[in-house]
Amino acid sequence: MANQPLVTSRTTTFSQLLMFLGCLFIGIFLIGYLLGILALMPFFTDLSFKGLLNFLQNPTDNWEGRFALLLLQGVSALVGFIIIPLLYLRYFEARKFASLHERKTSLVPILLALAVVLVVMPFMSAIIHWNANLQLPGFLSEFEKMAKAKEEQLAQLTSFLTNLKTGGEFFFTLVIIAVIPGIGEEIVFRGIIQKKLTHLMNPHVAIWLTGFLFSAFHLQFYGLIPRMLLGVLFGYLYYWSGNLWLSILAHFLNNGFTLLMIYLYKTGVISFDIQKLSYGVVVVLLSLVGSAVLLWLTHKLTYRPSEPVGVAMEYAEENN
Repeated sequence: MANQPLVTSRTTTFSQLLMFLGCLFIGIFLIGYLLGILALMPFFTDLSFKGLLNFLQNPTDNWEGRFALLLLQGVSALVGFIIIPLLYLRYFEARKFASLHERKTSLVPILLALAVVLVVMPFMSAIIHWNANLQLPGFLSEFEKMAKAKEEQLAQLTSFLTNLKTGGEFFFTLVIIAVIPGIGEEIVFRGIIQKKLTHLMNPHVAIWLTGFLFSAFHLQFYGLIPRMLLGVLFGYLYYWSGNLWLSILAHFLNNGFTLLMIYLYKTGVISFDIQKLSYGVVVVLLSLVGSAVLLWLTHKLTYRPSEPVGVAMEYAEENN
């Protein structure tokens, strides 16, 4: 026994993190994608790998094609971001989804978290515009061309997927774009990755690092900063409250509200396109100040600093 290496809590956490990342990679890029293709087979009798690849590279604007893309994305995300992570927690760490919640929450913090998402949107719109028009140095010109081409491709794909005409299309797309990512990405990035990183480093560093990883995963350079800031926002909501439902609901509202506004614009209910909406300096500053105030209130109502280990052990011994 004396010759065995000492296994510390940090060592265990780091090993679990590496194991989880391996499971996540397999779940998303192998199992999830394959099950997504299998889910398409009942709807497309002539489905083949070559035909699917050609379709993904050249999608056409019709419900059948949109349905195929959304179903593939939804199944792969459901498996990779929800089912596989929950199976990992159950069989590798003997934990359940409920273990991701350190504390219960109440209606007021939830409403504050949702309000922050809405109030911060004009400020985030300004950041999105700045990041989208960012000019890189000359020696990065090739990367800039590649990144802009990728951005244009993603913009066309997003426009294609959100060209919604009926309520049924909207609710189906809402599940794929808002419900599944809201739950799955928060389980993965905040509930597991951020939580483990807070055991390895300063919690604030862990939140910002997780926010960066969350944004980098989407492979969208000209959306890197605003998505990272959103990830940081979700991260603090989780860190302060100790309850993953706050970040899940905030994530869902962010995606779902934008999709709703696009749907209302496409169907002629509203006259402005939220994706092209620009705000004045005063509105952006009010958005920043208002969201800061709401975040401060959320922090005051929800944050409970963890007791040092020694204090907790001493308290436990005194009460035994």
